[in-house]
Amino acid sequence: QRRGYEVHYHDTGAPRMVVPVKDGQRQGTANVYTRDGRLWADIPYRNHTKHGVEKRFSPDGKAILEEHVFDDGKLVEVHSYVQRIRRMQPPTAPKASK
Repeated sequence: QRRGYEVHYHDTGAPRMVVPVKDGQRQGTANVYTRDGRLWADIPYRNHTKHGVEKRFSPDGKAILEEHVFDDGKLVEVHSYVQRIRRMQPPTAPKASK
């Protein structure tokens, strides 16, 4: 059994995607990063195929904005949490009128 990582880079040299590889196939959770190094997504692979829940994160990497559910490479569901996250933000004070 050969194990390692498949790594793709941005033109800046920063990692863009790091994927665990076993016996030449993507196997496990790939991490995808923005050009400035922030986590953008986690993508699960099984036998070189997307399988499971892909998570896409907010710009700070702390909140899940979307989940894409894959079954043997086939997209079966998409869940978006963008509106819920925006609603949870505290309201801004109204601007004073002149």
